[in-house]
Amino acid sequence: MASRASATSATTSFQASVEGELDLEQVLRRLLEFVLQQIGPTNAVIFLPSKAGSFTVGGYVNYSFDKSSAETLLGHLADTAAPLIAERDEVFH
Repeated sequence: MASRASATSATTSFQASVEGELDLEQVLRRLLEFVLQQIGPTNAVIFLPSKAGSFTVGGYVNYSFDKSSAETLLGHLADTAAPLIAERDEVFH
């Protein structure tokens, strides 16, 4: 039960941090900052649909790659992984 209470607390905390925010870029930034606070340093990316079946990078945190290799990797993931993950109904880790 402790993990459920912790998840509820984290959800409440995140909701409070984005409440009333209308700028998508700010919401994405706060989401990535929140993830980093919860799990520590990591690589993270948020893909947004750009047109039918296509995705673009909405935001990312780059912990272990230099900028040029990260951009190449993220572009590849946007073309290959994001469309497959978008079709899932369940949580994917």
